[in-house]
Amino acid sequence: MRLLPRLLLTLIFLTPLAALGTDVEGDVWGTWTKENSPYNVIGEVRVPPESTLVIESGVVVDFQGHYKFTVDSSATLLAVGTETDSIYFTTEDTATGWHGIRFMSASSNSQVSHCRIEYGRATGELPDNCGGGIFCYGSGITISHNRIAMNSAEGDGGGIFAELCSGMTIGDNLIIENSAETGHGGGIFCEHCDDLAVINNTISDNSAFRGGAIQCVRNINVTVRDNTVNGN
Repeated sequence: MRLLPRLLLTLIFLTPLAALGTDVEGDVWGTWTKENSPYNVIGEVRVPPESTLVIESGVVVDFQGHYKFTVDSSATLLAVGTETDSIYFTTEDTATGWHGIRFMSASSNSQVSHCRIEYGRATGELPDNCGGGIFCYGSGITISHNRIAMNSAEGDGGGIFAELCSGMTIGDNLIIENSAETGHGGGIFCEHCDDLAVINNTISDNSAFRGGAIQCVRNINVTVRDNTVNGN
């Protein structure tokens, strides 16, 4: 009979506090580690100007409401997972969703690679209603080897939205089941971009008022090649 209380006490001490996760809101920088994952986003978060946030492989970023993840002017986000250990940007409330990763004139050193970006919902007035999964304005970032799925925008760019971006690469991604409900570019929308490469992506089962897979308008030096496009 004495063993039961001692066993319960042992189990309590063996339960890692890190399993509870880490609540985040406001300005963020430094490193988010797998050990302290999941990171529960309980309000708007921002990488402030000229700061850097590194997100390690295997981290889960779990949005608790319809909050933005903003990477501000000259700030750097390095969300780089691995082929076997992705980074997740997601939410348990898939109906409400979250408000996407939003690069606002961010550093061109920013990378989103080997991530799963899902259930982003871009709503409201311009530009908040564009870029369900990723919104990129004036930022020549690299988006590669991700699964960008089940995001939506009331405006343009259900999966990815890019405007005034120079030197941007969108490559080797799986972009599926995204929608631009009344706008353009269900998978990808790009406008007024220069030196943009959209290469070797699979873009399937996306929908939009126009341009179910991709819509590119008023761009310079845009390369779109070796993509698999079907079912849009």
